[in-house]
Amino acid sequence: MADKMMACVRKDPGVLVLEERDIPTIETPEDVILKVRFCAICGTDNHAAELAFPDVVMGHEVVGEIVDIGSGVEDFQTGDRVVASCMLSCGRCANCQQGEPSACLNPEGRVQHGIVLDGCQAEYVRIPFAPFSICRIPDALNDQQAIVAGDIFSTAVGVLERASLSVGDSVAIFAQGPLGLCVTAAARAMGAGLVIAVDPDPFKRETAKKLGATLVLDPGKTDVVHEILNLTDGFGVNIAVEAVGKQETLQGAFGVARIGGAISSLGVYGFDFNDLAIPVAHDSLVPDTFYHRSFITTLCPSGRYRMQRLMDLIQYGNIDLSPIWTHTMPLTKIVDAYEMMKNPKNKIIKMGILPE
Repeated sequence: MADKMMACVRKDPGVLVLEERDIPTIETPEDVILKVRFCAICGTDNHAAELAFPDVVMGHEVVGEIVDIGSGVEDFQTGDRVVASCMLSCGRCANCQQGEPSACLNPEGRVQHGIVLDGCQAEYVRIPFAPFSICRIPDALNDQQAIVAGDIFSTAVGVLERASLSVGDSVAIFAQGPLGLCVTAAARAMGAGLVIAVDPDPFKRETAKKLGATLVLDPGKTDVVHEILNLTDGFGVNIAVEAVGKQETLQGAFGVARIGGAISSLGVYGFDFNDLAIPVAHDSLVPDTFYHRSFITTLCPSGRYRMQRLMDLIQYGNIDLSPIWTHTMPLTKIVDAYEMMKNPKNKIIKMGILPE
C-alpha cells in the first residue's frame, strides 16, 4: 500500500482543496483503516466548510474495504466491505450502554472538533472505535444503498423514533433535501398515515412523491400552516419534522403540531438563528402552538447493530432511496462538486463521490 493519498481538505473558512496527504495509520487497538469505495457530500459538510478550523479532511459518510486492522478489533478482517457510522461511539460509556450512543461520553471519541467522524472524502480513512462503529455490508446491497445506514437514513428513522411515531400517525416534513426525503420514506415505511412533504422546489416535491408522500405542498404558493390544519380538521399533525435548520421551517413545524403532538428537529441551525416567534391564539384554527407539545432534537443514532437493522430494512423492507442520488463525481472533481451544490439550478439532492 502506498503511503500517500488524495484528500479534500478545508484550508480556511470556505476554502476547500484537493491535496496529497499521508495515508492514516492504526493509532489505537480499536482502529481500522478503510480504503474508501464510496463517500458522499452531506449538507452538514457545507456548513463545516465555512467553519474556522483549518486543515481538516472533510466527510463523514463512507463505505470502504478494511485494509488494516487494530489488535482489539474482533469479528472483522481485512477485505471486509463495511459502512461506518458518522457518529463515533465507544459502546462502553454510560450513554452508550443506556441506548444513546450518538451522545457518547468517551473523550477519545471526540475526534478533531466534535464527535462526528471526519476524513472520509479521501482515498483512505481511519475509523476509531471500530468494533462499535462499523458494520459489514450484506452482498445483496450495493455501496450506495449501504452508506445511508451510517448517517441520513439512521437520522431520518431516529427523528421519528424519538417523536414516538405510532402506526397511522400523521406527519408533516418541512424541507425535502436528502434528510427530509429520507424522513418521508421512513415515515411511510414505519406505518405513518398521512405524510405531507413541504418544499419550494418542484423537483424535490416530485421526489418526495416517489418516496411515499401522500401530499406535497409549496410554501411559496400556499399558506402551508393553514393548509395542513385544514387537512387535519384544525387539529394539526401528530408529528411535525423540521429537516433543514432554518427559522422559517421550524416556525412552520411549531404551527402545525397538534396539542399532545411533537415537533421533531434534525436540522443543523446556522449562526444567524435569532428567536422563534411561536404563534399563540392567533386564529380559531390554532388555539396555541406551544403548550403541551414535545420539542425534540436528534443527532444521528449510531452503532454497529443499528446499522445492521437499517440495512435489513433496506434489503427486506422494499426501501428504495435511489431517487435521492442525483449526481456522482470522482474524488478528483470534489471541489467542483461542492461548488455545483451551491446552485439550485443543478437540481442536486445527494452527491456521491468515487475515489477511483
